[in-house]
This record gives sequence, C-alpha cells and structure tokens, in this order.
Amino acid sequence: MFSLFCINSKDLLQSAMVTVPEGHSKFNKVELIACAKRAIETLDERDEEITGGAVAAIVGIPRSTLISHDEIAEMISFAEAKRLERAETVLVARAETLLRDQYPSKQHCSQEALAQQLHISRSKLRRTKGIMKLLEDRI
Repeated sequence: MFSLFCINSKDLLQSAMVTVPEGHSKFNKVELIACAKRAIETLDERDEEITGGAVAAIVGIPRSTLISHDEIAEMISFAEAKRLERAETVLVARAETLLRDQYPSKQHCSQEALAQQLHISRSKLRRTKGIMKLLEDRI
C-alpha cells in the first residue's frame, strides 16, 4: 500500500513539462512558476515595470509561453499593481511633505509648480488621486 503513495519526483516533474520553442530550455510548470516569481522579485527590487515581456526576458522564454499560464499572468498583474500602488504612496507622501514645508498655512500651490517640484508631468500629477486630493483640500 505504501508504494501507491511513493511517486518518483522525476516522473512527477516530467508529467508537468511545459513545452517551449526549440532553442529554449524546458521548464516544468513548477519550475516555470518558481523562475517567474524570482524574476518578478528581481524587477520589484529594481523598481522596474513588471510585465510579461520583462519577466519572460529574465526567465529566458517567450512571453507567450509565460503568460499562457493563468497563474503566472495573475502573479505578474498583481505584482505590477502593488508596485504602482507603492510608488503612488511614496509620491503622495513626497507631495504632502513638500506642500507642508514650502506652502505653509495651506497656501495655494499650482498643479504645474507641484509637478515640477516632484519631477513628474502635470498629467501624471492629475492622474494621482492622492495628490489631487491634497491640492483640493488646500482650496
């Protein structure tokens, strides 16, 4: 009965093999997910955009192969959303500090002046809801 539960790990890995075009290494799904996670972590540490193409370039396989796995595509989307959320939080904190220190007593600060001081475009400033809220609160 014990032998029913003993599965050779090599057989298990081979049963989950992912086929990639010739010239590329073959990864099983578990390995591919692990490689994708490491690539995502690398991009996140570098604060670089986390896309299917960027992850695929690090893993060394075609993007289409990588994102054909729903789990990996979801990991990429989630990681990029979190990265953008963190970046926006930092940007809003910078804006808040700048407004507090350079425009005391809720003095008016134009969008253009704030964008210039934050080193971002005015359109980026306008898309950042937290910054727009800070500016609206000063009116």
